[in-house]
Amino acid sequence: MADPFTALPIINPVQIGAFYLSGVDIAVRNADDTGGLDINGGAILGQLGQTPTAVALLKFSERFAGAFKTRVAATRDYNGQAAPNIVIQNVPGTAYNSESGLVFTGLGSFNGRHPGLADYGTRLKAVFNNIPPGVRLFVPVTNLAANGPLRGRLAAPATSTSDSYAVLVTGETDPDGNGSVSAVSPTISMNAAAPSLAEIPIVNGTATAVWEVVNTRSQGIETFSFGVWASSSFTGPAALGTGPVRMAFAPTPTTAFDIADGMQASASLPLPRFADTSVARPILTVGSSACLYSSASDFPSTIGAAGGTGTLAVTTGAGCSWWAASNATWLHITSGSNGTGPGAIGFSVDENTSSGGRNGVISVASQSYLYVAQTGTGAPIITPRGIVDPWNYTQGLAAGAWVSIYGFNLATVTQDWQPQPGAILPTSLGGITVSIDGIAAPLQHVSPTLINALVPAGVHQGQVEVIVSNSNLSSDPIGVTSSRYLPAIYSLPAPSYPRYYVTAVDPSTGQYLGNVTVDRRVARAVKPGDTIDLYAIGLGPTTPTFPTDIFFSDSYAVSSTFQVVLGPSRIAPVFAQLIGPGLYQVRITVPLDMPAGDQPIWIDLGTVESAQGVYLTVQP
Repeated sequence: MADPFTALPIINPVQIGAFYLSGVDIAVRNADDTGGLDINGGAILGQLGQTPTAVALLKFSERFAGAFKTRVAATRDYNGQAAPNIVIQNVPGTAYNSESGLVFTGLGSFNGRHPGLADYGTRLKAVFNNIPPGVRLFVPVTNLAANGPLRGRLAAPATSTSDSYAVLVTGETDPDGNGSVSAVSPTISMNAAAPSLAEIPIVNGTATAVWEVVNTRSQGIETFSFGVWASSSFTGPAALGTGPVRMAFAPTPTTAFDIADGMQASASLPLPRFADTSVARPILTVGSSACLYSSASDFPSTIGAAGGTGTLAVTTGAGCSWWAASNATWLHITSGSNGTGPGAIGFSVDENTSSGGRNGVISVASQSYLYVAQTGTGAPIITPRGIVDPWNYTQGLAAGAWVSIYGFNLATVTQDWQPQPGAILPTSLGGITVSIDGIAAPLQHVSPTLINALVPAGVHQGQVEVIVSNSNLSSDPIGVTSSRYLPAIYSLPAPSYPRYYVTAVDPSTGQYLGNVTVDRRVARAVKPGDTIDLYAIGLGPTTPTFPTDIFFSDSYAVSSTFQVVLGPSRIAPVFAQLIGPGLYQVRITVPLDMPAGDQPIWIDLGTVESAQGVYLTVQP
């Protein structure tokens, strides 16, 4: 009977792309594999000694079965497998589960190699950056058995298809030799219960460890675990600092075993099968940097030209030393320039006799900072593009809307209004006035660098001028566009700025709803079917016409129809009304089919929309 299988050689195959997805999940765990590391510092080590210290456990896991490919050699001994226990992957046939997906061609053997021989296995790498001077790094020469804690034993050479085995290799693109991977030999053994380690060289603060998969389980999701140890150099203690690690697939080798073999082997393969979507994360912190510092002061962030004095409280651990420093000759440390544990720093700010403002910083242990801005004696200065809405920072203004004005020397004091129901709104605070289109604007807040004002109802649409006056000095007129609408929804910036998250209100309970991480007042996320109140500014005219000169508590219905866009839905408000100077209330009902997650939200008035990048958190 004729052989039903025929080998078809592939001539000069070339890999031209990579899958744009991640085939690996990564984790950085503590040495005992009982939890993650500190997100800011990794393993907090204090000062290192010359004996290697367990730092972390690196874990590479497949996102799907078969993501990790093995190097296979079905007829000869090689690292990790020896006759007669040679393991053939993905039987039947000789189209082995190779990393490249391309294997040696030819019928029969070629220089002792057979069709289907893989040239290398999947390579997993860890790149360490910003390693403090004087630190030595060590990693195991193979993966840890059973993916256990860092102090576990090394994996044994594979003897069956259920074994997992990977070895430390000399580099991410170094080709494998005849029948073996380019393995690294151990340089130190910790003890009988710990793995043999190899030191990885650190060049300009960067070190790379690469392990090659020699054998994998053909069933299920595979995980390879590798430890990291650190010590100080023999020449002295390690410097202070924090170093991150990135974990990913390594690129495939770009050459075959040798030139002659390469003529018969697969083409060069410069690309990995998967995109590198890794992110850096702290893995170790050495020395006093292991101490965390914070500071607080009731000193204003902006001070007038006359100067002043203040105190900065330092919070840290009892054994943590710190020092304070100023970067400006006019900003002086007067007491507490250094200390150990919690303490206080006294400082003073000189008088500024120049017309311009200036900025200075007091640093504590190079971790915590107090920023001081001081105004000058000159006229107020409105910064370019410094006239915006106060919630989403959209440039421009609209009649009846709140506006924030940023600049220098805007005021010599910091003061807020103290309105009473039915009272006339103040158009002067601390001697400061703002003219918009020639009309005095009510002021809610003044400070040397920021003024919040209510745009008078009489301001016309188009190009208008804004002028800030401080005593006998006035700013240059700044032209800005006045619009019928300048909508913005009340929201707070997230740590991932410029993303904003809306805080809404449950009208039946008064609870705040939204993102509990961004706004600590929030009780829960919004649910599908909830009726909620949004708060907004810049929604335009009302019926009857609203006033902008008194502190009212009446309600004025919004004249224009609009929609609230939430995720995939367009929602007509239950009602929308002005309930106080410049503040609108918009009630909506969240659709029952609203998807869970952070849903984009904006107001669509037909001719204008509120800012993008604003989200409302929805959960079932």
